[in-house]
Amino acid sequence: ILKKYEQDKNGDVQAALTDIYAHSGNDDNYDFMVTALQEATGYSKYLVVQNFQSYLALCKPETIQKGSEAMVAFGKTSSKLVKTQTVNSLTLLKKDINTKLKEYGDKAEYFADVSKLRKTTEYIDQSLSELKNKN
Repeated sequence: ILKKYEQDKNGDVQAALTDIYAHSGNDDNYDFMVTALQEATGYSKYLVVQNFQSYLALCKPETIQKGSEAMVAFGKTSSKLVKTQTVNSLTLLKKDINTKLKEYGDKAEYFADVSKLRKTTEYIDQSLSELKNKN
């Protein structure tokens, strides 16, 4: 049902869809979510970056990794206010990843995921430093 609304370019519609996917989305919604992030304008940028972080927390490590890269790119080209929200969202995403890492623990079936998530947290740490120092 929601797929038909994904083509709507109205910022309010896109922000509403990102909110829904932030609570019940999955990896299949990535293309829409990243497009919404890249195309958001005005106040929608602020909302969409928040929703994007919550959405990524629901996804597999591969999607979290490429999504964090999209968030960093978004933050680098955003206004100071939206950049600050991007920094906050990346910080929350890192906490979400650390929670997943604790859940995975030393279970052998999660070794590949743990490796990807650790690389993503390293990338986020480096990117947070760059975003905070680039005004």
